[in-house]
Amino acid sequence: MKYAMDLDGCVVDWDKGFRQVWNRQHPFKPIPARNLHWESPFQDTGLSHTKFWKWIDEEGVYWNLPPCENSVAVMKTLIRGHDVWYVTNRHPVSEEVTLQWLKSYDIEAPVLHTSDKWEVDADIYVDDNDGNLYRYVTAHPDKSVIRVIRPWNSHICGTLSIYSIAELLG
Repeated sequence: MKYAMDLDGCVVDWDKGFRQVWNRQHPFKPIPARNLHWESPFQDTGLSHTKFWKWIDEEGVYWNLPPCENSVAVMKTLIRGHDVWYVTNRHPVSEEVTLQWLKSYDIEAPVLHTSDKWEVDADIYVDDNDGNLYRYVTAHPDKSVIRVIRPWNSHICGTLSIYSIAELLG
């Protein structure tokens, strides 16, 4: 089976990690520990989309992100038995740090940086972004599309919902 696996929110605890980095750097302007909706990072930090992503890239935030619970063990198992591709919409400037982060956890697999994730051909798509999930279901109605449940997403018709990628292993 070929998996198209999203990184942030599925394998990487992006939300918790960026919030920890922000709060260390801004002790007098802390933000809540968890995201409640898709626009929370921008509203909580008070940064525009452009300034927020510039901060993420300039501060090396991607390197400081923790894995989601059980995701390292799950990815090691999936990589051993399947064709796994990480499909991410991270900015191209983060390519090297993304590869190094994966290597540090011994969960290396090919990484595709694209905003057009649905163009990837796979048997199983795993993501936490409503827009991506909808596009996967529309482009690949005969494939398995799995939503990792997060506060910022909702059920998309045609997806299967899981709380953790550990559920992929049954």
